[in-house]
Amino acid sequence: MIKILFATREELHGLVKKEVLKYKNEDIEFQVDEVIGSEYVKNRKFDYDIVIASGSPVVAFEKYHKHIRVVAIPISGYEIIKVISEVRAKYNPKKIALIGSKKFLHGTSELVDYFDIPLEIHMVETEEANMDAIEKSINNGVDHIIGALGAHRLCEKKGIPSSYICIGRQSIHQALETAVKLANAIEQERTKAQRIEIIMKYAHEGIIAVDDKLRVCLINEKALSLADLRNEQAVHKCIDDLLPSFNVKKVLKSGKTELGNIKKINQTMVTTNIVPVNVNGSLVGSVVTFQEVAKIQEQEQKIRKIIYEKGNEAKYTFEDIVGDSAAIDRAIKMARIFSKNTSNVLIIGETGTGKELFAQSIHNNSSRKNAPFVAINCGALPESLLESELFGYVQGAFSGAVKGGKQGLFEIAHRGTIFLDEIGEISLNLQKKLLRVLQEKEVRRVGGDKIIPIDVRVIAATNKDLKDMMVKGEFRNDLFYRINVLRINVPPLRDRGKDIVLIAKKILQEKNAIKITPEAEALFLKHKWYGNIRELINVCERLATLCLNEEDSREEVSIHEEDIVNAIDWEENIKPGSRDEEVPEKKEVLAACELEEINKEAILSILKDEKYNKTKAAKRLGISRSTLWRKIRKYNIDI
Repeated sequence: MIKILFATREELHGLVKKEVLKYKNEDIEFQVDEVIGSEYVKNRKFDYDIVIASGSPVVAFEKYHKHIRVVAIPISGYEIIKVISEVRAKYNPKKIALIGSKKFLHGTSELVDYFDIPLEIHMVETEEANMDAIEKSINNGVDHIIGALGAHRLCEKKGIPSSYICIGRQSIHQALETAVKLANAIEQERTKAQRIEIIMKYAHEGIIAVDDKLRVCLINEKALSLADLRNEQAVHKCIDDLLPSFNVKKVLKSGKTELGNIKKINQTMVTTNIVPVNVNGSLVGSVVTFQEVAKIQEQEQKIRKIIYEKGNEAKYTFEDIVGDSAAIDRAIKMARIFSKNTSNVLIIGETGTGKELFAQSIHNNSSRKNAPFVAINCGALPESLLESELFGYVQGAFSGAVKGGKQGLFEIAHRGTIFLDEIGEISLNLQKKLLRVLQEKEVRRVGGDKIIPIDVRVIAATNKDLKDMMVKGEFRNDLFYRINVLRINVPPLRDRGKDIVLIAKKILQEKNAIKITPEAEALFLKHKWYGNIRELINVCERLATLCLNEEDSREEVSIHEEDIVNAIDWEENIKPGSRDEEVPEKKEVLAACELEEINKEAILSILKDEKYNKTKAAKRLGISRSTLWRKIRKYNIDI
């Protein structure tokens, strides 16, 4: 809120207050008070934005209270003519003197020739000057003095005939109009200044404004912090003395903008922008902004994560790896150690052993866990498509390219991890390009010539013997040694013993099947699981479908040996090249086949005997409850 003081003599207060009421809707606080004389103004404190006054107080306020805007009450020629006419008619003086400040008597010199009586004008600025003007007027033969209230009161004390110029309603109204316009301008300036202050305070950049002499006239907290300065050390100082590496003088001299330069301040790398400021064609200074490179990279990473978050985030941790066998425990311990390192990792294991689970766990346990995790199956894409996916491409690089080009997965994974699954499937040509990326830590998009620096940790995985491939010339030696810095061997499921049952139980619990009989556990452990965990998941999915139906409650559901026999595709899961190895005993298969001999009549008979209690009927038939359900569905038995 703007505060305005109307400083005038007491007899005008009533008139002033009436005029002030016209501005009650303005966001302005008015105060009306009597203020007479320069000494009074000099020796008091005034908490106002604007003062409306007349006479010597105008000059005193301007001199002693420079923070206050002063509006002088204008005296119109009509008011001066009126008082001179009244003095002539009443006192018939031989000579008249007008005494007052320059602002008070502005334009009165033109009135001298208007009257046929001698008239002299004395423009004064202080009370002392008032007295000198009065004495000088008397010595010049003046027999009546007209002036502002201060001069009039001095004359009264000396017994000198005098009159004062009355301030009329029009003058008060005009002064108020001027003050209100000034108040609105001040409010706009304050709003603008507050905006600038907030921008300067909360900007992530250092901001410095300098004048045409390179002197700092504005600097924010961020700039002071980065430059390790205090405000008093910087303001009004030459910026080239404070930050010589910026060479602002060069920009000010040339008038050319410099953007995106990299400079160093106290061992901190910053990116700088220096923009000259032109006003009406004249160079009046420049604005310097700078920001820490590390902060820019951090923000860039956050933006990349938001944009590419879907599908580029590691979901699993080491806690998600089920098992307590020595083999898996060894692999997990090794992976935990590797996660704290930044070197590339090669994960070796058969198909379906959970290599990506390890890769995600390593990422989530590393310092890069808040950055993207980008995974790609190198064997799933043809060479041309894989190259553009890995490295990106520029607009028009090939037919069908997206307008504007596209970032590659290495760019997306910047500051994070890229998981290259089935790396043994990459062609020799692409291996060469990948090697360069890993060596130089930079990529070039397909069809482009711009080099893009990257910071990416590579975790590669394969189910192939890369050493054998190197001997055959199918895999580059230099690429192998680049990715094989840290190595983890993920054990196959058949080497993990009772982990098989633990994993199966966890999967089945998620499918609402909660119990596996000891006989079923034995069969789980007997199978070799050449498809590893992926095969186990499929079997458990099949078991859940076969054993569960809408009428079963969870407490009643159990997985039996015959359910396992029916669920596992024994012939399809024999190790390639060894079709006779580890086939279930013939009698076990035959036992499963004999189940087919149980006919509809036998099932109906036993169900009736057991009053349709399926659990008891299954027990009498020598089959599991889930098998009984399959028979009921097969024969369309209505129960």
